[in-house]
Amino acid sequence: MRSMILDHIVLRSPNSAALLADLQNRFGLKTLEGFKDYSGIQSKGVRFCNRTFLDVYNWPNDKPPFNPLLALEGSLAEAEAIAEKQGWQTRLLRRLAIPVEQRPPWSTLSFRRGQGAISSVFVIEYEEAPAAWQVVHYRGDLYNRNKNSPVDVELLNVVIGCEDESIGASQIDTLTGGHASKIKLRSVDGPNQIRIRDVYGSVVDWSPTAFDRRRSMMSPVLGCLR
Repeated sequence: MRSMILDHIVLRSPNSAALLADLQNRFGLKTLEGFKDYSGIQSKGVRFCNRTFLDVYNWPNDKPPFNPLLALEGSLAEAEAIAEKQGWQTRLLRRLAIPVEQRPPWSTLSFRRGQGAISSVFVIEYEEAPAAWQVVHYRGDLYNRNKNSPVDVELLNVVIGCEDESIGASQIDTLTGGHASKIKLRSVDGPNQIRIRDVYGSVVDWSPTAFDRRRSMMSPVLGCLR
């Protein structure tokens, strides 16, 4: 079994510009363009020196806060086989099923909502052929896998809550073969955080909570997905 590693975190915030400005001001992380449709740029984010990145979308104030989605890079075939064995309900989106002019350079397997911690991760499998990366929607520097942060700032892990820490950890370990060291689970009490090592070597617990005044973007309970 190939290991599955944390590739990126999808966040949505009503104050995404302030969130990204804070990452640049505090850590020197340059804001990069992400997904673009015909109406313009829909997401921006930052890349860390260890290839992990944050993909940040705008989110209306009148919608409930959006839980983070954790993207694990790995084999869809292996993930699908594990999900079938565990009885997890999934949604498979293969890139070849999408019209050519909108086709992303990756396929994904996500886990339907209400299944615990597993519902807040999805597996992404990239297409390596250069031709797959020519669709205009996905040509932003945020998705350039060879363009890591020029500053030595590393995402160490993401600390998120779940209703049952033991069950959640078992689910993640089963899916990843115990290799998802960057995903930390804890009980629902307390803040959710992204742990970052800055250019000075200090470990900083950074949370998007301050950028959503209603409550944390990173909900205390995993399982918002689909």
